[in-house]
Amino acid sequence: AMHMVATAKLIKFEQKTSSFWDYLQNIEEMMGKVTVKSHPFFQHSNGSKPGYLVLTSARGLAGGYNNNILKLLQNRVDAGPCRLYMLGSKGFEYAKTHGLSVENKDIFIPDDVMYNDIRPVIDQMLADFAQGLIDKVVVIYTNYVSKILQVPEEKQILPIEPFEDKGKKTINYLMEPSDET
Repeated sequence: AMHMVATAKLIKFEQKTSSFWDYLQNIEEMMGKVTVKSHPFFQHSNGSKPGYLVLTSARGLAGGYNNNILKLLQNRVDAGPCRLYMLGSKGFEYAKTHGLSVENKDIFIPDDVMYNDIRPVIDQMLADFAQGLIDKVVVIYTNYVSKILQVPEEKQILPIEPFEDKGKKTINYLMEPSDET
């Protein structure tokens, strides 16, 4: 029975993620094509004050899922000063046992997470970015490649990078109101 429940959850998860990736790629392309670069989210800094948003699970029994993310995190922490923002209690446990400072409080995250569930953490990160406490925001997460392969990755989300045309057909966007507005 447990195997059947796990299989059903996995199939549901795979369906959600496959539909999400197209949406994410279109949003990244659209944001990368915005021509007004005066907004703070587009401003690049020469500083080295990264903020890492680390996504771990709330429970164990996930094989190397959390360990791989936390190894990548530890490499980044060892590389220099940074600020940490955690989502998932396993990340908080790791930070506590390794003496790492976390900028946000642990919050309960349900299985079907919605933006409002994690909004306090995101708002705090954005405020720190706007105040110059961090000069870039990098998400450390696990990329689900297949049922047997999940790879820890990091992705910079702020400042927003210009879109790189990789030879694929792109869409021209009409901004209303104008880019500047």
